[in-house]
Amino acid sequence: MINKSNKLLADKTVLWIVIAALIFAAINAIAMGFEIYFIFLLPFVLLLLFYYFFSYEKLYLALAVIIPFSISLEILDYNLALSIPSEPILFLLLILTLYRFISTSSSIGYANHSITITIAIYFVWLIISSLFSQMPIVSWKFVLARAWLMLPAFFLGVPIFFKDIKYQKYLLNIFLISIVIIAVISTIKHAPYNFDFKLSYLACQPFYRDHTIYGAALSLIIPFAFFQIFNSKNKFNNRALYFICFLLLTLGLILSSSRAAWLSTAVALVVGVIILLGIKFRYILLGIVVVASAFLVNYQSIMFQMERNTNVSRKNAASHVRSITNISTDLSNTERINRWVSALRISKDYPVVGSGPGTYQFIYAPYQLPQYQTYISTNVGNKGNAHSEFLGPLSETGIPGMLSVIAIVISLFITGFKLFFKLKHLDRERAIIVLSVTIALLAYFLHGFLNNYLESDKIAFPVWSYAALLTANYYWLYWYKKESTVK
Repeated sequence: MINKSNKLLADKTVLWIVIAALIFAAINAIAMGFEIYFIFLLPFVLLLLFYYFFSYEKLYLALAVIIPFSISLEILDYNLALSIPSEPILFLLLILTLYRFISTSSSIGYANHSITITIAIYFVWLIISSLFSQMPIVSWKFVLARAWLMLPAFFLGVPIFFKDIKYQKYLLNIFLISIVIIAVISTIKHAPYNFDFKLSYLACQPFYRDHTIYGAALSLIIPFAFFQIFNSKNKFNNRALYFICFLLLTLGLILSSSRAAWLSTAVALVVGVIILLGIKFRYILLGIVVVASAFLVNYQSIMFQMERNTNVSRKNAASHVRSITNISTDLSNTERINRWVSALRISKDYPVVGSGPGTYQFIYAPYQLPQYQTYISTNVGNKGNAHSEFLGPLSETGIPGMLSVIAIVISLFITGFKLFFKLKHLDRERAIIVLSVTIALLAYFLHGFLNNYLESDKIAFPVWSYAALLTANYYWLYWYKKESTVK
């Protein structure tokens, strides 16, 4: 009897699916007749809405694959550029985030942890500086965009990651697979041109607008693949797969020709290995002091050699590497210096509240000094940002704005490294995840001295979801200790 009932239910389900498919095919055919070509997206929209209302966790995790494959669409009539379909989804999640704030009286550690507090301070100051902006419309658009890029990733991420470690692994593995696929596609596209460094910026398109943001995205997932190789909880086959992923991502990073990503990822991985090996902090500090002392003692000689360096980027692989220290003739380096000087000069005019969030690219042109300008410099002020996650906020939101960014970064690293040492003997798998994420953030913010990409969903989502992951693990440890004490 039960088998007959199950069979009847299955038959009805199949029937309804067939009917729905036929109805959709008919609607699609009619729509095509009226030259409406986007009706085929209706099932995906309905699925998105279903998860949005009934299982937002799955939609959040799906962003780890949606965002890397999203494509930027420019709406010229409104001077807007949207990443489709990721940013509309993030906007919907922002609404959900605000609703949860209003309707939920208590959330896991939102108001108590230093990461949460520093993020809140940063965002409040962003709003305050917008009130005094030189271009109010630009600044409020910037605040809205920063809200959907930042708030859902963090404030929805904390409860999701606290709920179960499997969600942390899902996010990181989905992001890993997505970036590996893009790295393979980019490598295949690059191959017919003999991996010419001059064409590296084209290989990652349309998923990433240029090679530097592509390199930054790679640096955010390479540490996870690397440290999973040494995770004793993984079976041999899984370690082998992570090793293959690490090799493919490293190849992608090399071919990206992003010198900032090369350097920041290498330094971050070295720090990670030192921590994983358990080398005492006093020895690390001693090494930093020795290197810093050697630099200060030989400062004039080093600067002299850097000024004499005539290697330029993207000529060939060897010259590209040596051009990292060329501060006199390499176009990429000298234009960065021009942008940094402009940012510093803007901050002198607006030291407290800045010129306004998002305004740098529109007002920096008059702040350029002739001795720092290059032939790609513009007096129109239409060529991007300050190329720094620290000097950009300084110019746009003043000294308090920059200090809030620095406070977030310090809070992330203190939390991450402390957590690793506390978790490594308690929960090895969780500890490796925490170390991977912390080292990835280290790679990005080292990169952040030379570039700034937190205005892009491609970088903002992984960075703020990693911040949520660290916060969630901090409260998991607090909960675990509390439960152990009770028992």
